[in-house]
Amino acid sequence: MSRGKIQSHENTIPEHKKVGDWYNENTEWDDVLYSDGWKLSYEQDGRKYWTRPGKEDGVSASTGRDEKDRLFVFTSSVPELTQGRGYTKFAYKALMHHEGAFGEAVASIRASTGQLGGKNEQLRETDAPDLLSNIGKWEEMQPKYLWEPYVESGRMTLIDGDGGVGKSTVCLWLSALFSQGLTPDGEVIEPCNVMYLGNEDPVEAWKIIYAANGGDMDRLFPLHKVFPLNDSNMYQLDQLVQKYEIKVMVFDALMYFLTGIVGDSNSAMQVRGGLAGLAELAERHGVAVLNMRHTRKTMPGADSKPSDMGMGSVQFRNTHRGQLLLRNAAGKVLVTQEKGNILTKKGQPFLLTRNSEVEHRLEYDCSPMAVGAALATV
Repeated sequence: MSRGKIQSHENTIPEHKKVGDWYNENTEWDDVLYSDGWKLSYEQDGRKYWTRPGKEDGVSASTGRDEKDRLFVFTSSVPELTQGRGYTKFAYKALMHHEGAFGEAVASIRASTGQLGGKNEQLRETDAPDLLSNIGKWEEMQPKYLWEPYVESGRMTLIDGDGGVGKSTVCLWLSALFSQGLTPDGEVIEPCNVMYLGNEDPVEAWKIIYAANGGDMDRLFPLHKVFPLNDSNMYQLDQLVQKYEIKVMVFDALMYFLTGIVGDSNSAMQVRGGLAGLAELAERHGVAVLNMRHTRKTMPGADSKPSDMGMGSVQFRNTHRGQLLLRNAAGKVLVTQEKGNILTKKGQPFLLTRNSEVEHRLEYDCSPMAVGAALATV
């Protein structure tokens, strides 16, 4: 494999300069990746999306996302790289061409410039990877909400609850409101196109509940299918999101879409990597992703909190910006926010009850007395 062409006219590495930093500044991802067999899938908003070697299409990684211009990896099919992580050009070179030996990578770069050169050159302390080099400048970035503080645009939110508690109905209720340009609090927002994915219930059932809650049928895009969130399928999802201008996605339920991607749902590394592509899609297109997850039959320990009730690794919670927990409270659905954006105060619990006149319609109740009484029963 090629080692990546150095683009700078400055072919001498200054004595005070770290070789890795110099290499990052004086090479281009196009040369590094093309020479290794990567293909450019498409460009958008200053970012480039790449397809890994040996694959015809699909998004495997992206560049141009941050000030360090790192390569963010979405695939698990490049063994030298870890899914869900970002790499500088120097780190990529060391891992892909020198089996992670940064000293050899330094020697190779020096040799390519005619300086010192040699595989056996000792790695100088100043050439060691700087762990602090990935810390970027603070950016003023306020969260963007569909429904503050419960559902954030461009982020994933977990919807946890026991089977039969009404997770699907609640997500269809929310989808219906968002399609109308409303929040449960009555705030007016931009109407949203909704993609609803799954196959536990028939599409007709989705449409009945969605319509009962006033959903705009022209804004509902049901995808009655379950498929693994691999590179190829993520690419196709990305295209559908762009084509139909989707702003809300609902996965009913998330675990079904991780089959073949996450072998062990209790493995933090597998979970984080398996959700990396979906998190990137949400951020890239400003989509609010609602991921349903079943809760455990028994709590994992005596000191466990309600936020620990969801099945699988705690990394499910960590990879999501928000977490809503649904519990049965005397025939009503009690919803508590277990996680939210650290910049925003956590939302108050609320209740959902079935409308007595319109079947499948939910009524929102945030009155302290009713909520307090429900909390006392769980």
